[in-house]
Amino acid sequence: MLNELQDEQIDVDFDSEEPLVDELDVRAAMIVIRQLEVEAEKTLATGRKVVERYVAKAASLSERAQFLREKVRLYVQAYGKTSFPDVGTAYETKTKPKLVVTDQEAVAAKYGETFVKETFDEADFKRWALERFEQTGEIPDGCDVVRESTTLAIRKS
Repeated sequence: MLNELQDEQIDVDFDSEEPLVDELDVRAAMIVIRQLEVEAEKTLATGRKVVERYVAKAASLSERAQFLREKVRLYVQAYGKTSFPDVGTAYETKTKPKLVVTDQEAVAAKYGETFVKETFDEADFKRWALERFEQTGEIPDGCDVVRESTTLAIRKS
C-alpha cells in the first residue's frame, strides 16, 4: 500500500511554521512520515551490511596477521631475537599465568558470597524518587523530572 502512496504527488510546504489545518495535508504529512521511516530503515540496513563487510575484512586481516606472527615466532625460536630499525624487534617473552573464567555461573554459585560487589540500583531509586516527587514535589539532588507530556503516535499500516 505504501508503494501506491509513494507515487502520489504531495504539494504541501511542511517546512512552514504554520500548523496543519486541512485533513488532506495531515494525510500527506502522515504519508511523508512513513516514507521517511522506510528510508531510515533502509539506510540502517545498508549501514549494517557495510559494517558486516568491514568486520569480516578486519577479521580476515587479523587472521592473516596472526598467521604471519606465528611464522615470525617460529623464526625467533630457531634463530633468536631479530631487530630492524624501521619495524622493531621480535623476541620471545614469557607471560605470567592468568585465570580465565569459562563458566561464570559455576564460579558465582561456589564463590559468589565471598566476592560480592554492591552496585547502585538505579531502577529502584528512580521508582522511589518519582513516588517521593509525586507526594512532596521534591526532586533529589542530581536528578531532574521529565514532565508528563503527550506525543503523536502513528500506527504503521
